Amino acid sequence: MTPPDRSRNAHTARTARHEPDDDDDSFDTRLIWAGLFLSLALFAKVPTIDLIFSQRYYTPQAGFFQANNPLVQALYQYTPMLGNTLLVLSALLALGAPRLARLARRQGQNHAATQLTGLWRRTAIGLLLMATLSSGLIVELGLKNFMGRPRPVQTIEFGGDQPFHGAFQRGDNPGSHRSFVSGHAAAGFSLIALGLFAGRTWRRRWTLIGLTAGALVGLGRIMQGGHYLSDVVFSFYAVWLSCELVAFGMRRWDQRRQAPPRAPTAT
Repeated sequence: MTPPDRSRNAHTARTARHEPDDDDDSFDTRLIWAGLFLSLALFAKVPTIDLIFSQRYYTPQAGFFQANNPLVQALYQYTPMLGNTLLVLSALLALGAPRLARLARRQGQNHAATQLTGLWRRTAIGLLLMATLSSGLIVELGLKNFMGRPRPVQTIEFGGDQPFHGAFQRGDNPGSHRSFVSGHAAAGFSLIALGLFAGRTWRRRWTLIGLTAGALVGLGRIMQGGHYLSDVVFSFYAVWLSCELVAFGMRRWDQRRQAPPRAPTAT
């Protein structure tokens, strides 16, 4: 018979060979990068994909006939409010976590105290930084103001008076034409930041939750004639790239704080 310890060691070795580390999500990252390059090539080469997709929800007689659908209207009206609420809660947690942790320790909740000053506070700070970078700087102040893309309802193809602009074609009136990219969809996609510092399993779960939320909100905006498909797709990448930058920056910050102090140089 095989000794129990040897059997357990053999099982552990097999598991280590066949199961990836819980923190190793390199395949997921490569897949998302591949999707970015494919999207860039596809919408640059065939920009009319946007028109084809939006035409599914438009008729000359009724316009964008799902624009007043109660669910579509609810997604449009409540997404910014829910997103802002999440940011306020994150700010309160980031500021109040040390005090809440002390209260938790007094009540014997040591695990909750550790989470408050560790993962939960770190996630709250990461979410705030990501939202500032993505929805604030990249989406609202950057792409919308720079690209000046007319929305579907503003274009000739859908009853407006403006020519259609592809995803990467600049318009001449960014003050009124702010289709690229979708701010509402970015708010939905921002949920992926809640798994930014978790293990691989929860990172995947929050990525799927964020993808689903952003896709649903983005589809609602397409149904209203407020955005094109490419506006939603690249809204996701604005959020995802911001998450990657924030995670990288915070890891580097941790490394610098934990590094041993340098010995003073002789003069």
